[in-house]
Amino acid sequence: MKQREPSGLWVYEIPCPPQAPSPPPPRASRVVVGTMAVVGVLVAGCLAFLAVAFYEYADHDRLEFIEDDTILFAINPVCAEVERLGDQIARPAEDLERRRVQVDAVLAAARPIPATVLALDDDVLDGDQPARAWAADWERVIDALTVYRQSLDDDPETAVFRMPSTEDGYTLTFRMDTAVEGCVLPAAIESLAEDPPRSAAEAEHANGLD
Repeated sequence: MKQREPSGLWVYEIPCPPQAPSPPPPRASRVVVGTMAVVGVLVAGCLAFLAVAFYEYADHDRLEFIEDDTILFAINPVCAEVERLGDQIARPAEDLERRRVQVDAVLAAARPIPATVLALDDDVLDGDQPARAWAADWERVIDALTVYRQSLDDDPETAVFRMPSTEDGYTLTFRMDTAVEGCVLPAAIESLAEDPPRSAAEAEHANGLD
């Protein structure tokens, strides 16, 4: 087709063939959509399960640790006194009279520890199960040290401090110190035991060899 412009020139116009309409975008398969929906539900469920499990783990009562703030707040002052004595006693005195004084001081400081724990409400102790067992450990150690102290008066030549042990053969103080870090019989007094159960250092060494 041609037409004449005002300038007098002939201009040819070539008509373009009609274009076919663009095909609609492919629709996602119903199977794919369904699979993605199922996967999404499973992922959401797993995330929810992990969140609940993490919360329960963070909130559960770990049997080897005392974690209740009420218990820790109550025993902090009496534990601090035992720790203070431990810092003062670098080693057991060779002089028997001096040793008697050292043991008497530790016993006086240690006896309030189990009593303080067991005086708390049952609801508090029930919520942190290691508390009663830890107090019982302290009572066993205090009893053993009391026997030793009495033997210093009765027969100092044969006086022997026998450190109580756990069921699996470790010093009781090893377990006690795990439950409440730093609140344990002073090392100088603990070393009085001539044939103690395995110590924490021995346990660590043995585990390293396994």
